[in-house]
Amino acid sequence: MISGYACNGHEREALRLISRMVQSGQRLDNFTLFTVLSACASVATLERCMEVHACALQACLESNVFVRCALVDMYSKCGRIDYALRFFDMMPIRNVSSWNSMISSYAFHGHGDKGLELFLRMKLDGPPPNHVTFRLGLVSL
Repeated sequence: MISGYACNGHEREALRLISRMVQSGQRLDNFTLFTVLSACASVATLERCMEVHACALQACLESNVFVRCALVDMYSKCGRIDYALRFFDMMPIRNVSSWNSMISSYAFHGHGDKGLELFLRMKLDGPPPNHVTFRLGLVSL
């Protein structure tokens, strides 16, 4: 139900359900939280995003790599690339989606030079880039 609300433009209702779940002692799962984070990213309101992030902290789900990728994407789309970078830098393990999220964040905000820098760093320190990464690298040019 939470995912249904979040994916259909009813983020406030999704957040209310999440809050009720957490308050009643029920645990959120990574999938539900990822869906809500992605929906909040599409709306791009910082206040909403921070509420969902608080729910992630309460549910102890912030350490999941996909949740962290969604946090990077969400904060970037809210205009807080500094927060996005902070969450990217705090990731103990980065998969290709993690790198793509941060490279995309830089490209989205007109920081192609930083996106390209990160792309090159990924080639040295990260997992092998995929077709999405190469496309993001080209967009960063």
